[in-house]
Amino acid sequence: MRNFSYILGCSMLCGFSHNFPSQTAQLLDRARGLSRQFREETITDLLMGGIIASHSVGQILVDFPNETATGADMKWVFANLGSGNCFTILIQAKKLYLLPDKSWRDSYYRELFYVPRKTGEAQAVTLYKSALKYNSSAYPMYLFYNHLTACQGARNSGVDSVSGVNAMNGVAAYILERLSHSVSPKVKLKRLGKLHKLFYKLPDILCLGKLRHVGPFSLFPGELASGPFYLRGKRMFVPEVPTPEEVVSQLSASIFQDNSYTNLSNIFPEFADQIALENLGKDYFTPAVGPIPDDIHSLIKGDAYNSRDARRSIVFVSNPTG
Repeated sequence: MRNFSYILGCSMLCGFSHNFPSQTAQLLDRARGLSRQFREETITDLLMGGIIASHSVGQILVDFPNETATGADMKWVFANLGSGNCFTILIQAKKLYLLPDKSWRDSYYRELFYVPRKTGEAQAVTLYKSALKYNSSAYPMYLFYNHLTACQGARNSGVDSVSGVNAMNGVAAYILERLSHSVSPKVKLKRLGKLHKLFYKLPDILCLGKLRHVGPFSLFPGELASGPFYLRGKRMFVPEVPTPEEVVSQLSASIFQDNSYTNLSNIFPEFADQIALENLGKDYFTPAVGPIPDDIHSLIKGDAYNSRDARRSIVFVSNPTG
């Protein structure tokens, strides 16, 4: 069943990306005593709903396709109608397996190397291969959902990189999955105490939009009550959704460079030889914008669209007027 939403507005996507991780951490902690725990799908749906409700100027298009063919729980597409450029992030989500009686460093992501019965291939591998098909205009990413107990334990140890929602380069996950075939026990590659060094946070992706000047009659009636706007003298500004160019610039400048396999050797020095052997002769692609695909153009125009790339798809459309 397809659920499509077309939104124009001026709410702050950036503010949501700051608030949602702390809410997630608290929710997971409070649910620990329940007979039935919240799954990754629950947090992911809450994340989707929050993005829809916390939109910025531009379009946010949402699609819930029936099938997935890439191992992704979500697909975030950043499309700039002004430049004609596009960039896609394929996302797999995992929840922390908390060990409350041990150090926060010992908690781990139990399903990080999960292999679905249907495919017989690890999700990390499928996600990586799927991103390759986009010719560098897509990249794999993991989102990790963490308990408040783990976040507080990390902060008490002087580590501020752990939050309720963290992201990690999917190429790093792919390398670790390949490495896991020669490492025992595999949990050594899944622990929060190691992986946090590869983490970045949700605002690193969703807080890139700039302020856009708008005239007093460029918004629909009642829009000013739906979210923040800024006045400079007599000029009005509202926040935009991130453009693909901004996302790629951010990822290329910092995040993905920090997640290279050479950095993995520093994080896992005991497996440095295996990591070097696993990556011998491989040249991992770097993110780059590409043209907006025909199916995304169709979705933006409101035509029929049924993506098989992910269970949940979001398209952030910047410069909708070109």
